[in-house]
Amino acid sequence: MRSFHKFTYSAFLLFMILQTTIALTALPDFRKEISQYGITWEFDKPMQTGQSVTGDWWVVGPVSIVKITPEQGPVSADKSIIQEDTQTYYGTGWFGQKVLWQMIMHHGKRDAYEEKPPEQWEKWDNTSESYRVCCNAVAWTGTALAARYMKAIKLWGHDAHFDYVERWMRIDDPYREARGKHPLPGGETDTFDPFVTEMWKAHRNDAPEQEMSGIYRKWVWQGNNGGWISNPH
Repeated sequence: MRSFHKFTYSAFLLFMILQTTIALTALPDFRKEISQYGITWEFDKPMQTGQSVTGDWWVVGPVSIVKITPEQGPVSADKSIIQEDTQTYYGTGWFGQKVLWQMIMHHGKRDAYEEKPPEQWEKWDNTSESYRVCCNAVAWTGTALAARYMKAIKLWGHDAHFDYVERWMRIDDPYREARGKHPLPGGETDTFDPFVTEMWKAHRNDAPEQEMSGIYRKWVWQGNNGGWISNPH
């Protein structure tokens, strides 16, 4: 169970620079609350806000949010679906790796592919691999490290995510021989942010030991709907 509690917090929100060619659905004005997707955020005082053509709100910060309606949580892990969980699972990859990545959705439903050697990849398998390398663990590493220091792995409830980040950031290459002519992808062992990379190198080994969740699941397509199945590890 992931619990999200009612809280008051201060945060800087991005001020979007609106070009004169962008149509607005709500003109800039001072508002004490904004609503979108059935959620309302109430501020401690009127703040300068507006909407872009996409309908997304912007606000000039800093802003203090004093109430969110409807109230948050608790939300079960089954209903709190994030890519870090749906895209990682346990299995046996083509070069022996035991924790794998999958695309799930990109211009339609996508199938798992890391079990197959690259010579058998189809068009969308190659696209999936390009996204695996460019855009996922490179952005997950900092959060995974922070969660370890918070002793939050068990609370997170999806061990494959943390093991996949370990695979991504592993400096040595135990699968070099098994990969044959295929080198380690250039992006692995690195992140989007040099600071995060250096923090991982400096502090990962000192992260506190902790109990894992023991929750092993894989997200799969079942017709036009997705869902969790058991993923023994």
